[in-house]
Amino acid sequence: MSLGQPWEQHGRISLDNSNSHESNLLEYEAFDVLSPRGPLDEGKVVLMFAFMRNRKDHYTDKFKSSSLIVRRNKEFTIIIKLDRQYMKYLLVTGSSPDDNKGTYITVSIGKGKHNRHWKGRVVEIQGNEVTVGITPNASCIIGRFRTFVAIVTDFGRQRTQRNQDTDFYVLFNPWDPADQVYMDKEEDRQEYVMNDVGIVYNGEHNNISSRSWNFGQFEEGVLDACLMVMDAGKVPLLFRGNATEVVRQGSALLNAQDDKGVMVGNWSGDYSSGTAPTAWTGSPEILLKYASEGCEPVCFAQCWVFAGVMNTFSRCLGIPARVITNYFSAHDNTGNVKTDIVLDKDGKIDRSRTKDSVW
Repeated sequence: MSLGQPWEQHGRISLDNSNSHESNLLEYEAFDVLSPRGPLDEGKVVLMFAFMRNRKDHYTDKFKSSSLIVRRNKEFTIIIKLDRQYMKYLLVTGSSPDDNKGTYITVSIGKGKHNRHWKGRVVEIQGNEVTVGITPNASCIIGRFRTFVAIVTDFGRQRTQRNQDTDFYVLFNPWDPADQVYMDKEEDRQEYVMNDVGIVYNGEHNNISSRSWNFGQFEEGVLDACLMVMDAGKVPLLFRGNATEVVRQGSALLNAQDDKGVMVGNWSGDYSSGTAPTAWTGSPEILLKYASEGCEPVCFAQCWVFAGVMNTFSRCLGIPARVITNYFSAHDNTGNVKTDIVLDKDGKIDRSRTKDSVW
């Protein structure tokens, strides 16, 4: 099949609970035909990404990362460099693929062919270099993808060796109306996705104070740390295309209660075994500490610290978010959808019997 005709491309993502998990793919996969059962000398293939153009178009050029980072339902380009004129190729990511659950992705390239997941097309052919456009589905799983180029013959499929330089990330896309997290105003997208610093308000309702906070969602290592949070919490990859699931899971995992969450809450006033909540000035140092220490919870945090890190987690993955301070928060600890205050015989609050609180 010549390069100007339809090509086939396949992608996979793991059906487990870790985006960082990898399985070993066979470099040569023979088809069930009478043929040689070992690798054939079909020439060399090199996969390259057009980094700068892709990242600017995808609003990911602020990320301090050498990897390609793209957004859902937005085309990015790759370049396949071939040393001969007849070739097919495929793209593989993750392990344990399952087509029915959207974790095995097949894309057909050429003549407008595509499947229900991702789209692909041949953009340009110049000599032995073929530029291919790939568009992730608007509801696809977000996270890190591994890629392979393959030579496909009548006898089998020869994959390239594992190359971490061609890993790439897919994020939510608030710029696209087809994406679940779409925002229609550019000024809102700049504030709730792209702004990496801000103010967090705290204090009392009659004595409001504020502190600067470095959200730092684009700093080196933060994206991997955010994905590691979901890995440590065993969030199924199947859930990671749904922003509602990601936010709910992330919110629970930031508080280390009975799991390997990110931060330990402490309101005792004794912070000798960790860092006082008031000493933190931003999210990156917390997330990077958590990731570098094998997902051990970071000590210590209080409400504004949890909120600041959750805001970073959301914006980093492409989910619009902001920190909101609530005064007079009612805690219904008895679960009766009421705030019960028990008074003693003198009309004062009986602290030993009052389980609910407002603060």
